[in-house]
Amino acid sequence: MISGVISKTLSVKRLNDGDENTYNSLHSSLIERKFDEAKRYLIDDVNNFMVKIRYNRDMPLHMALLVDAPDDLVISIYKAYPEAANLMSREGKSALQLAIEKRRSDKVRRMLRGEKSSSIRSPSRASLRMKGMRRSVRSSLELLLRSARRNSLKSSVSK
Repeated sequence: MISGVISKTLSVKRLNDGDENTYNSLHSSLIERKFDEAKRYLIDDVNNFMVKIRYNRDMPLHMALLVDAPDDLVISIYKAYPEAANLMSREGKSALQLAIEKRRSDKVRRMLRGEKSSSIRSPSRASLRMKGMRRSVRSSLELLLRSARRNSLKSSVSK
């Protein structure tokens, strides 16, 4: 048991010590611009491990800014690992510099400057889950409604 914990600790340390080819699901979903998927990975990553790993010398925060991810995703990534804002991207730019270059919202730029604001709130994991659940409930209801309409049309045609 102890050797398993030690090997996990060593592998985590090794990943954070500069293995630039470490690629995880969060990186993949950001690169592919699958932002809903990235949000789900962020929710599921309870230890905030994925946001702490560089890929190609960029942190997920840098990647989110570069691919024009929605503000709520950028804010969630920042809140999961705010230290990433102090690290440089592969181009030698800070997260704030990237946000200014990409003309990100004032809310994102204020957050990266470290300004406290009540308007800078990332959605909680629970609210993100609820959005997903609402979407699936809505889809289910739409399917039921279509089915009911089909059945009523069939019964009116057979009369």
